[in-house]
Amino acid sequence: MKNTLKQNYYSLEKTDDFTRAELKPNGYDLYYLVKLRKLKGKGVGFFIKQDSVIFNKLEAGKVLEMKYWTRRATKPVKSIKVKVKNIKKQNRELLNGHYWVCISVLRV
Repeated sequence: MKNTLKQNYYSLEKTDDFTRAELKPNGYDLYYLVKLRKLKGKGVGFFIKQDSVIFNKLEAGKVLEMKYWTRRATKPVKSIKVKVKNIKKQNRELLNGHYWVCISVLRV
């Protein structure tokens, strides 16, 4: 018998176990910390709960300031602008109540 919960969890491809980002929507004073992930066939983004403090500040097409860092860095290493491509509710048991926010980096 297959364990679908376990399979769903392991199907998440992380960009790096320690890739973190601080997001700041326009008109919002605080940065919000997320863990960036790469999902097969869904691009790069992060999971967020609907009751999160910035959930209502996110929408498709919205541009965000983002600072990120990786395993070796102790503080953000780069500041870029990203655009929210889409937001999709997750219905799988493991991710129930979460939304997938797919982002793309804007060319500078």
